[in-house]
Amino acid sequence: MRKFSWWQHLLIAVLVTVAIFAVFSQFRKDMPDPEEFGPQVYFIAILMLLAGCVRMGAQPMRWLYWLVLGLCVFIFLDEIAYGVELLGFQPIYIERYNFYMRDVHSSIGFARGVLEEWLLQTGWNPITFLRIDLALLLGGLVLWYLARQGLQGASEARWQTRLLTLLGVASATTSLLVVGFLLWLPADPKNALLFGLSPARLAAIAAALLYPGLLLWLSFRRPDTWRRLLARLEAVLARHPTAITLSLALVVLAGFIFHVQASFTFLPDELVRLTRVAATVVWLMAQALWLWLAVMLWRGHLRTPVVTLVREGWQTIKSHPILMYVGVALVIIFIAQLIDQNYLPLDEMLYTPNYEINYWAIWTEETFEMIGAFLFALGALVMPPRPARR
Repeated sequence: MRKFSWWQHLLIAVLVTVAIFAVFSQFRKDMPDPEEFGPQVYFIAILMLLAGCVRMGAQPMRWLYWLVLGLCVFIFLDEIAYGVELLGFQPIYIERYNFYMRDVHSSIGFARGVLEEWLLQTGWNPITFLRIDLALLLGGLVLWYLARQGLQGASEARWQTRLLTLLGVASATTSLLVVGFLLWLPADPKNALLFGLSPARLAAIAAALLYPGLLLWLSFRRPDTWRRLLARLEAVLARHPTAITLSLALVVLAGFIFHVQASFTFLPDELVRLTRVAATVVWLMAQALWLWLAVMLWRGHLRTPVVTLVREGWQTIKSHPILMYVGVALVIIFIAQLIDQNYLPLDEMLYTPNYEINYWAIWTEETFEMIGAFLFALGALVMPPRPARR
């Protein structure tokens, strides 16, 4: 069975899904109840996966198989409602909402309702900040794309110079947008220093103009000085590569956390102060993101084309046939959750009078969840054996 190709494993998983559903639906009276039978099959699948993980030894990407085992255990615990249904455990009672939490999927609607109520009370309004973060992400993708163009046909030194020029242009573009926004804001009459602007705002504008201006000046007007700085930069990156990239990434992460917290601000006075601070935070996030991307490309990372990454990822998936069975299992379990939350109103879409099954929603949900257990068990049969000793 391990010698089958990936599409044959995928075909087997689909055929098994269709066959089990057809048999359990056609011979419902003669087959066990899927809701009661599913946890037993999951338990057997867990034992099979555990035995396979222990037996395989030091295989490449063995963490993937342990991850599949953990996923199967999680689904099994959800199927038995974490012991409430089969082991007699007491469900978690939330007195404020008079709600009994028995498992995961039955609590999704409750958690969503509580979250929406809490966010509404706190005045959450994340639209503006999410748009800014999305714009920065798209800007990073554009800069990465432009930096990679011509990489194969250029020397390393020439390509690095081009990369730093792009860094200066990206920095200048972002800075001009931020400066324009800071100048557009109303004046600060209480603590104005010059042209109705406060010292803090003047300092932010000066920094936003000087930093990209210095980069562009060095790149176009002082190439010799730029080369000496590049040599020093290479030395610093060679000594502290992880510390530099991690520090820049933390700046971007801190800015995102600031945006999340700022989304809960709704008082007028606080919004006025927040608007001025947010512009500076966005500028720092953008400069850190552009510089982080340049450093990663400089060190040789992020140079692989997306198509190549996708192709390599697909080759990895095809080399592990267990993923075909687990993938189909997750798809049908996801469909079962859509049915359970009534996002997929199957009873309204399918009605069969004078048939044994009148309520297809709950039947399909429980049967799909049970079929997932069979697919996990089949996946355990194609786990790699222990490598032969040399």
